Amino acid sequence: MEMRKTNRFSQLISVVAAASLGAAAANAAPAFDEAALKLAPGVQRASVGYEAVPEPFVVSNGSALYLEPVNGAKSNGEVRPGEKLEGLAMTKGQGWLLVGKDGVGQGYVSRGLICPERYCKPTR
Repeated sequence: MEMRKTNRFSQLISVVAAASLGAAAANAAPAFDEAALKLAPGVQRASVGYEAVPEPFVVSNGSALYLEPVNGAKSNGEVRPGEKLEGLAMTKGQGWLLVGKDGVGQGYVSRGLICPERYCKPTR
């Protein structure tokens, strides 16, 4: 009798685990496609690669929009406090957001100068 209970319990655990994995896979974000990123002339690809933007961002401190994800790189304009950003990608492990316009990367802004929209509301 004890063996039968253990076997049923094992089967139940297997069914629950399979259902959980299936639900997690269904809710998982699609893979990020770095190759699909389009960049404006002069904007350099990040050598470390990219990952998906976790949420919408707003500029908290004005900054230059850099052509490379490096402080002091050449500028391609600026972002202003309160501006909602079109985030296309984050650099892997470096803390830079690739900012876009109409789906084309225009430059990078440091993660330290932007704020998640859920905390900072856009004013522009």
